[in-house]
Parts: sequence; structure tokens; C-alpha cells
Amino acid sequence: MNRRGGAGDNVLTWNVSYFILGIAFFVLAFWWIVGLQDGIGRWEDFYAKELAGVIDNARAEQDVWIDVTPATRVGLKNGKSLSEMFVFDNEENSVGVSLSTHSSTRYYFFTNLRVVDVRVEVPSGDNALTSRLHFKILEVE
Repeated sequence: MNRRGGAGDNVLTWNVSYFILGIAFFVLAFWWIVGLQDGIGRWEDFYAKELAGVIDNARAEQDVWIDVTPATRVGLKNGKSLSEMFVFDNEENSVGVSLSTHSSTRYYFFTNLRVVDVRVEVPSGDNALTSRLHFKILEVE
């Protein structure tokens, strides 16, 4: 009548499985928080939206200069070259911002304009504290 392995035998199994799931959750949460530490997604999203808005409100034959210092600092820290950080696709009317090797954010602009002569200028010298993105906006021919 004294049965072993009755209803109480699963208590240890359940406790161990909950413990392992809890540890896995905290490891994944920690990994996700460390990934947000540089603010890569925040800066990519901010600059992609900002550049699309600037292009939507621009006129033809206009030169645009934008301070992109925070984005270039994060991008250079993550191994991106300056020419790969800001990509303008005139066929799809989109702006792509990529500040790391594994992520990118793309937004679309609605005007019928072309973006040409795109370059990021990183001044040198003692008083050079900002990086600037320069591009020219032209009408589609």
C-alpha cells in the first residue's frame, strides 16, 4: 500500500524545468538589453525618418547638410564604413540607414526627386567635433 512515485514525484521535475526556463529568460533579456546599449536601432530609426522627412519637404536643386555625429560614432564603433551608413535608393524612393553589420532601417519618401552626390564629411583637426551628411536633391528627368 505504500506506493512510491505517486503524485509527488513530478515536483522536482517541475521545479528544475521552471528554474531552467527562468535562467533562459534572464539570459535572453540580458542579451537583448546589452544589444540596445549602443542605441543602434534608435539612431537608425531616427535618421531614416528624419532624412525621409527632409527629402519630402525639399525643393529641387537644394543642397542639404545634416549633422550625423551620433550615428557616425556608433557606426564606426561597429565597423561600418561611412559610405555604407546612409544609402539613398532613387528607384524605390527610400532612405536606408545601417549602423551595424546585422541591422538596417529603411524609410520611403513620397516626392518625385532624386538624391545625388551623397557623402559623409568627417572634419579633422582640434575643433572638429561634428560629422555632416551632405546630399543634393534634383528633379527626376
